[in-house]
Amino acid sequence: MNKKRIAITLTVAIILAAIVFGWHYSENHVITKKEKASVTSLVENFASKMKDVSLSSPNDVIVSEIKNAYSPFVSKSLLTDWEQDPSKAIGRLTSSPWPEKIEINSIRKTNKYEIDVKGNIIYVASENGELVETGKAPIELVIRKDPQTGELQIDRVRHGEHTSIYDKYKRDLLPVLKNAFPDMKFIGENGNPYISETVDLTGDGVPEAIVDMACGGASTEYYTICCIRNGTLKVANFKDKNGKISHMFFDEGNSIKHTSELKFLNDGKGNTVLYSAEIVKNDSGEVTDITVNAYKWNKTENLFEYNEEFSKEIKKTLEKQLMPKPVFVSYLNFKEIKTKFPAVNSVFPYGSEVVLSCGEGKLVPNSPERANINHIVVYNVKADKVEYSREISKKWMRIDKVRMNNNWNLFKAISDKAGEHTICFAINRKTGKMRNLLENYDNFKVNDILLQGDYVAVIPEKTENGSKTTKFIRINLNNGKEDKYLESTDRDFTAFRLWKLENDCAALSVSEIKNGDAKQYIYLYSFTGRSSDIVSLPEYINVYVIPPDEDTNRIIYFRKNGHIVIAPLRKPDNFEEIGLNVFDPSILVSNTVASKDYIVAKLDNGDIFVFNRKTKERSVIKGINAEGEISLNGDTLAIVKHPKNAPDSVIFTDLKENKF
Repeated sequence: MNKKRIAITLTVAIILAAIVFGWHYSENHVITKKEKASVTSLVENFASKMKDVSLSSPNDVIVSEIKNAYSPFVSKSLLTDWEQDPSKAIGRLTSSPWPEKIEINSIRKTNKYEIDVKGNIIYVASENGELVETGKAPIELVIRKDPQTGELQIDRVRHGEHTSIYDKYKRDLLPVLKNAFPDMKFIGENGNPYISETVDLTGDGVPEAIVDMACGGASTEYYTICCIRNGTLKVANFKDKNGKISHMFFDEGNSIKHTSELKFLNDGKGNTVLYSAEIVKNDSGEVTDITVNAYKWNKTENLFEYNEEFSKEIKKTLEKQLMPKPVFVSYLNFKEIKTKFPAVNSVFPYGSEVVLSCGEGKLVPNSPERANINHIVVYNVKADKVEYSREISKKWMRIDKVRMNNNWNLFKAISDKAGEHTICFAINRKTGKMRNLLENYDNFKVNDILLQGDYVAVIPEKTENGSKTTKFIRINLNNGKEDKYLESTDRDFTAFRLWKLENDCAALSVSEIKNGDAKQYIYLYSFTGRSSDIVSLPEYINVYVIPPDEDTNRIIYFRKNGHIVIAPLRKPDNFEEIGLNVFDPSILVSNTVASKDYIVAKLDNGDIFVFNRKTKERSVIKGINAEGEISLNGDTLAIVKHPKNAPDSVIFTDLKENKF
């Protein structure tokens, strides 16, 4: 199903990437005998603990077993991921068979800090006092080397299911399906039916097969459940809510107004529940109706029976995810900030203060000459007054990014209407002194800036006479000392966005083109320890947001069919739906912001979507009609309004205070 299709996509992407970048083979890709021995030992020791984790136990027991078994061998982020969702971990689902070891097929060094290991999990059972191999399942592990200590840890794991029991039945699939569904003449019209994945749905230790029926249109696929009974492949029986017993098929697909899916979950007692969900949307993409039919194995009747309790509970969960609670702005505690200037461009909240860039004229998209955004204003919300106001230039300017903390106001600005020249300044809030941060960077433009304490990180870039130079620097605002963390003279290398992480760390978004193919990376920097790390993104991630999570790095990205999801940065296919859909992926970066506790997005109709990362509550603030920039810092949210017939203003609100 979806998991397998994603896994196949990832595998293809990895293979293509290896071909494209094969010419760049260097010592960073050569694995030594010592490294190979260390990796082999790590994988073997990890594999020896797989049978100690019982995935059929209650969640609190599984979490304890995961921690005890795997913590010496896996990274903190992977351990946290498994603890948060134990179903993703490797372990034994039944008393027999169980995963005994990992058979290594290949070890390949992909870069200086990553080693890719592929192999198979070997499953065994006890027969007459001896261990007998019952099957195997593919597994891929990514081993990471700590840049400072050199320690090896398993950082990512992808593994398949124990499917060998169905290998000899592949040729039987088509006739068995046609016999079970005589009225579906189109079974197999898209090729041969195949087993998409296997899941033990009955709890007897023998997995059932989820079969792709190889039929359907461009956006729809059909599936059914097969099992083996007395050595014969059969289609499973289902009893629906009306008591009718028959074979069933399920569709999966997405369109603008309709989504259907087939999924599985653990009921917390070691039993697996399968369910189909039908999601209906209106013309605006809002979910208007959800239908769920959940089924659980009935051992007595030897069939899957409709379960009303789970159907209602799953529907309730999906409604919470996909039908966020409406909250009208008039019921919120908020402050609308207005200044003497008619135009507001950029905004940033800091505690009870807000810094904003503003000026004369009227802001109109794609018409820079219509406004002169050449003032910085700091507004104190509690005191309800302007604390600071300064004109930066007498000439035309557009200050397009502002930041603030206790000591500094930071901004970057476009200084010509063609957008070819940018400047970057910091203002000392105590002395009022303004410093040009890039005095030594003639003809450089600034792609992004980041304020952290008394330091500012900057991405300066220059293209001149056919050559291009991109840098990533960090400047001490107290003494002007500059540290360089990256420099590239490759025309196809672009560093375009900075993200603030916790613990004096930052993420840098990078794209690179080789042989016509674009590749995206996240560079992770720890300024305190002066260490760096690189994460290569799969090709299906093209726009994204990095929230400020240094310990367990996450990524918010545009998936297919408009879904915005959040996932571990190193395992982006293990995503979580946040309940936000968009039609245009390009709006994700400019219209989505995140903090440690919230994800906030501006919707096409001007409403504001709010996702609480801890409680998973989804809300939509209605009535703001936001047209401009949104900015989130901790719990405080600032939104720029551009009304057509009135001066611009800023909405300031505290999400936690308003119980989001």
